[in-house]
Amino acid sequence: MTALTFISVIVPLRLAWEPCYHTSDQSISVGDRVRVSFSGREYVGVVSGVGVTPDTPASRIKGILGKAEDLDPVVPVEIGFWRSIASYYLCTVGEVYKAAYPSAMVSREELESRKESRLEERIRKREDALNRARKESVKERLTAEIRDLKAIRTGPGLHSGIPRLDISKPLQRAYVQVQSAFTEARTALLLGPDRLMIYLKAASDVLSSGRSVLMLIPEINLGRQWENRIREFFPELLIYHSGESPVSRGEVAARVRSGAPVLVMGTRSSIFLPFRNLGLVVVEQEQDPSFKQDNPSPRYNSRDASMLLAKTHGAKVILGSASPSLESVYNSISGKYREVRTTWENHPELPVTVVDITSERRKRGMVGALSVKLMESMAGVLEAGRQVLLLCPRRTILQDAIGEQIRNLFPGRSVVILEGGVTQARQKRIISEFTAGETDILIGTHMMAKGLDSRNLGLIALLGADSLSAQEDFRADERAFQTIGQLREREWAQGCSLIVQTAREGHPVFSMDGDIVQRLLQERKAASLPPYTRQVDIIMKDTFPERLARLSRELRSSLPVLPGAVVTGPYRPSAANAASDMMVIGVFLPKDRNLASSKKALMKAADTFGIARKWSSHLSLDVDP
Repeated sequence: MTALTFISVIVPLRLAWEPCYHTSDQSISVGDRVRVSFSGREYVGVVSGVGVTPDTPASRIKGILGKAEDLDPVVPVEIGFWRSIASYYLCTVGEVYKAAYPSAMVSREELESRKESRLEERIRKREDALNRARKESVKERLTAEIRDLKAIRTGPGLHSGIPRLDISKPLQRAYVQVQSAFTEARTALLLGPDRLMIYLKAASDVLSSGRSVLMLIPEINLGRQWENRIREFFPELLIYHSGESPVSRGEVAARVRSGAPVLVMGTRSSIFLPFRNLGLVVVEQEQDPSFKQDNPSPRYNSRDASMLLAKTHGAKVILGSASPSLESVYNSISGKYREVRTTWENHPELPVTVVDITSERRKRGMVGALSVKLMESMAGVLEAGRQVLLLCPRRTILQDAIGEQIRNLFPGRSVVILEGGVTQARQKRIISEFTAGETDILIGTHMMAKGLDSRNLGLIALLGADSLSAQEDFRADERAFQTIGQLREREWAQGCSLIVQTAREGHPVFSMDGDIVQRLLQERKAASLPPYTRQVDIIMKDTFPERLARLSRELRSSLPVLPGAVVTGPYRPSAANAASDMMVIGVFLPKDRNLASSKKALMKAADTFGIARKWSSHLSLDVDP
């Protein structure tokens, strides 16, 4: 009788345990993918343990449905990374696995594997025919066919020619400091202009050593602008984000899984690519909130998750920013990061013009949402043959009104509004036309402060700047300062003007007070807010408001007393969805030796409450929201 082996399997579900199955296949090992049944449904799971001791009677343990022969195994380093994410973000490893290997991706893998099998069979048949062939013409034809088929299987060479990058002396000095940070086993926090060239220099060195590089970007638009510049040095750059086709993303995953050194640029989900030999992670605009996954779980921040990824692989990390997050500034002060600054070469720091719209209205210096000062600047820039970028709050009605006003003021000028909800293709075309100089005036949202590189840009105007710091969030002033910092960097790099219209001219964010970062840190410290504490939100959702309010209060009362913790709520966030009402309990934990145990205690309390009230599906935890 064939002996049975008990194995634990990670399935793509929110489970606090890893189900146990049995198999008679003695070749199965950790990382293999197997087909299993759970609660009447079939899943592709990942073997996480072999020869485990089940905690239920053997008679109740199901057998696997079979080994997924057409799927490559998951390597232990991937599973280790998933466990790190699950531990830090207080979720299950099954939820992380589901994010890393969504069902659509698994289906594509299966399809590609079948294609590969058919290709191998075609090659084998031609090789057999070649061995039997007698005529030279037939041998030549079959040899050529085999060569072509093998080229399809192998794909293009991976970084066959890695360039040696020459960078300017100021950048070289900064690069030496980056390498020094690596020698000290510290993360390099890179601030200042021309960061891309330092990233590429570091990437060249790492790729030459036979290891891969991941470059994280917050938005697809930034990637599109950088893509052509990077391909000048690295033609085989791989792109991974939702704007690429499923087939393209599958090909990138396959190239990464091959283990050959590759350079990948992608948005937050690219941290889950199946890297085998990662040597460097670069996070550009590390402060950007777009790196945070809000829903569904795992609610990770890919900047912070990339630290876990790098630790798993023994890789180096560079964080880059024009205006870094307070968390990164704090880590730099504490010695965890090493701050490295580049300098402008032959570029003076240009001033920011702050227009007080309250004062201007009293002097009749406003026409609609535009100040006379701004309109005069626009006229001068357009007359000089340069372009204008207007950034507005995320309100389509306001954008349309401003667009109509601009068209009346500057008849004959091409005016385009980049609205939310436009297709990826339309968005790409609008940005491409603007960067090519085919659009005179582009109107977009504040989100466009993150990118949009046009060498003919003469003026950037930030309208409704008050909305940046008017949000009900203790990070609002930080976000506002960072947005303006990004615009200042582009102002200096592109030699254009920057005008900020605000009704709060005296606010340090808009006055560009040089001490604003230290002020914000002092305020956070006094209020026991991040980065001096760790925030964990307990999120509760329910379509029945009365039940939501009652159970939220009960959960708050049932939470354990944690050392030094400050608990707020339950409260209703301003962004709550009316169709599925939401309440939040905020917990702020000291960053001390009790932090890990306190986080686990919160997770246990929420799980226990959810099970007891049969309300588990309504509860979730968000670490570092």
